[in-house]
Amino acid sequence: MVFTRTEHWKADPDRFDRLAERVTERGGTIDRFESHAVFTVAGSRGAVINGVETSVATDDSHVTVCGLPIEDRPPARACSLDELCDLGREAAWVAPAHPRFPKLGFSDAHLRSVLDRVVDESFAVALGYTTGYPAPLNALAQGKHTAHPIREYAREYDVPLLPELDWHAPLPRTPSGFGVVDDEAFDALADGRIPTADLLSAGRLKTGRWPAGVTWSDFVQTFPGAVPAPLRSISGAAVPAEDRLRAIRDQTIGELFAHPFWKRFCTPPDAPITRQSDSIDDTSVDE
Repeated sequence: MVFTRTEHWKADPDRFDRLAERVTERGGTIDRFESHAVFTVAGSRGAVINGVETSVATDDSHVTVCGLPIEDRPPARACSLDELCDLGREAAWVAPAHPRFPKLGFSDAHLRSVLDRVVDESFAVALGYTTGYPAPLNALAQGKHTAHPIREYAREYDVPLLPELDWHAPLPRTPSGFGVVDDEAFDALADGRIPTADLLSAGRLKTGRWPAGVTWSDFVQTFPGAVPAPLRSISGAAVPAEDRLRAIRDQTIGELFAHPFWKRFCTPPDAPITRQSDSIDDTSVDE
């Protein structure tokens, strides 16, 4: 599993120390590099890439900047395009997050102004392909309600789509929307390198005909601000306690990785595997 650990506007380097403590408590091993860490617990490998979620021009136009040095502390505020590019040059890639989500994304003109500038920069560029909300909200973030879904921008600007899954509390209970990378890409991470091109060219995992995402029940309990105030008591979406958030996250993590799909996915290389990539090579890692 490869995670891109991004936080809103401010990334605390100490979080990698806490990761090392948790790995050690579980009898695992961890190697920390300039911009990421690779760990092994109970025979399973994981990698965490450092990043920050900032915004460009407005507070509501979020951008993830991934592969930043762990010890860096980017400014905790919205930045200009010039400042975003300066930050991106220190990173592996930059990706507008949930790009077309109403009021929490980019207008057509704003997204184009960002892409027109960043695609010619030295760092890699991707577009966030949201998978961590309920299916209808994922569709909104992907711009399926507009004349220009993000797939159209990806084709026009020749940039990959980056599956984007916020691990705030719940996870989808069905394993859809993840990026699948080759073993060679993970080996590069273990050697201390971030294989940006390989990560951004991974195929998006699909497990069925229907769009998947977080269940509405999980969503309203962990994103109460998304529910209109008069309806929160009716829906049970009062601000949850930390213990409740953790319980929902633990439950959805357990269901996700206990899903029978993984038995089919983890078959020998010469056996058929249920993988589908979209036509433009949807891309990799989690946010």
